[in-house]
Amino acid sequence: MKIATLALSVALAGACAHTENQTPAASSSSQTATTTSKESKTTLAIRKRAAFDLNCDEAQIHVSQLQQGTFLQAASYGAVCGDKRISYLERMGTIIKQ
Repeated sequence: MKIATLALSVALAGACAHTENQTPAASSSSQTATTTSKESKTTLAIRKRAAFDLNCDEAQIHVSQLQQGTFLQAASYGAVCGDKRISYLERMGTIIKQ
């Protein structure tokens, strides 16, 4: 029984060590992909919301990031459609009209 427990402990420790060696490389590439996709998802969500708020076609709306968010401060975005403008705050995936 003690030998089986010891063998299982060694096997699990080896599996954990193997996972830890693989995780940093995998997580850095997935983190980059997540950041890129998050930016485009945010812009798309703001474009859709602005289309409703400004009563404009989505294709006519230009979205730009006005201020990058930090740990304590939300990111701000502006949307323009012709002579209509609106601004939004985004923090952790939540978008609110400013």
